[in-house]
Amino acid sequence: MANIEQLPTEVLLLIINLIRPNRDFVALSQTSRSFYNLTRNELPLRRKYRRIRIKEKKDFDKAFTILLSILRRPQLGNYVHHIEFDRPPGGYADYEIKNEDLKELNDEDLQRLRIAVKNASFADEYAEKVINMVLQPTEFPWEYSGTRQDQLRPAWVAQALTALLVSVSPYLETMTTSQPMFNFTGYHDAAARARMHVGMTEDIIRFPLEKLLIETNADSQGKPYLQNLRSVEILAHQDSTWEDERFYTDFDLFGMVSFFNRLPSMERIGTDIVIEDENGLDDLEPFSSNISRIRIDHSNLKTWFLLPLINSCKALKEIRYTIGGRASLDGSFAPFNPRTFLKAILGHRTTLEVLHIDADNDCYFVEMEEYGDHRAVERDENGEEPAHNDPQGLWERTGSLRDFSALTQVNIGIGILLFLAVGTQGMETGDPDYTSFDELVLADSLPDTLESLVIIGYEKGVRADFDKIIEQFMIDKDAKLPNLKRVSGIEQMIERAETVRSPDDESELLWEREEEEWSDYEY
Repeated sequence: MANIEQLPTEVLLLIINLIRPNRDFVALSQTSRSFYNLTRNELPLRRKYRRIRIKEKKDFDKAFTILLSILRRPQLGNYVHHIEFDRPPGGYADYEIKNEDLKELNDEDLQRLRIAVKNASFADEYAEKVINMVLQPTEFPWEYSGTRQDQLRPAWVAQALTALLVSVSPYLETMTTSQPMFNFTGYHDAAARARMHVGMTEDIIRFPLEKLLIETNADSQGKPYLQNLRSVEILAHQDSTWEDERFYTDFDLFGMVSFFNRLPSMERIGTDIVIEDENGLDDLEPFSSNISRIRIDHSNLKTWFLLPLINSCKALKEIRYTIGGRASLDGSFAPFNPRTFLKAILGHRTTLEVLHIDADNDCYFVEMEEYGDHRAVERDENGEEPAHNDPQGLWERTGSLRDFSALTQVNIGIGILLFLAVGTQGMETGDPDYTSFDELVLADSLPDTLESLVIIGYEKGVRADFDKIIEQFMIDKDAKLPNLKRVSGIEQMIERAETVRSPDDESELLWEREEEEWSDYEY
């Protein structure tokens, strides 16, 4: 029998270099002494280069050193799988070249840098500026002193380093990023930009990472970078000392999505604590996005706002939306409309696998208290909301959860669950003040592909009609839903998420992002 270890060393090294996940690489190194000897020199390099962070000023020099190492030995760029950029700009102003105290490079390294800048599609005067950014000393003046150009210099440098690191990392798979642009009124409108009195022409002078992402997302053909990026975590915060971590953040979510949604391997986006930004992009082209998995947690978004995001997906496989953990500045909340939401996801009835919605506290169509009632669900398309480029036939779609033929996991509030189970026809009742659950048999209204059901917010004994539905479901589920192996939230209530009403008095309800500790030996 042939043994892989009998292959020539050169062939074995070629095979080994094709192994991307570090866990698999380590597993291979432990299979035999010969494989250990072949891999032992490469493992420390994989550990060193697998993740790069550009956030604090102390990260700039490390990022520059890593970039230079990759330029000298391009194979090292193959080991980079994750980049974190967290340096959102606080405005726009054209970059001003400064040549004082630049980092010194020999002629060979300077030529390598020039080639990298060219390969990243930066050209002419802009390319010279990017080179100057990368070579800037990292002892910047106090960020609120000097000219506007001086104040923005750290943002330019951080983006130049990040853009070049992205461009030399062909197997980059994941990113964590704050917004690379400064969002202002008219950012998404060229004519409005031209009218602004901020020294801008119609063609806005974009930051390097912003420019790289826009151009590559528009046309990735022939570019060796961002071809394997599949997941992006979006950090929703601004470059502002006034940012208050008690409240949701006005954020241009669609603008951020439009940096990544057409990349060839793109699958997933995730974010937290967002509320709609009135200056943000307000629509996305239907069925244009390669994103198939969406996570939006601890946020406060109208269902009308979620609509274009769902409609933009060519094939939606997973959507997770939860509220809570923050307060809104004006004390309001964005209502969740189950009818609008169902019509949107019905466009993905053959692909949706995972549904996680915890927004009952913002769904005012159903009352959770004893002797509560449930109102007819309003028709969002008749509301006073911005017009969307909706896919043809959106508002004529009909169906219920039963129609989702790929759905295996559902985590959902009891109220929204019942609305989605009743379906569009049940919510479009002839009685304008009432949606009836009286005839609902829950086990008949769920897909037989379902494997896991987690019900949020159900408390036995509070609503008799809910109790009746759940009791019958527990009797029916084994016979009618043979694939259902897990049901939670029946005997013990799972608390619903809720928007914090008084953050000073309810600080224990506030959500905080956990800062991830980076270890040189973590995979």
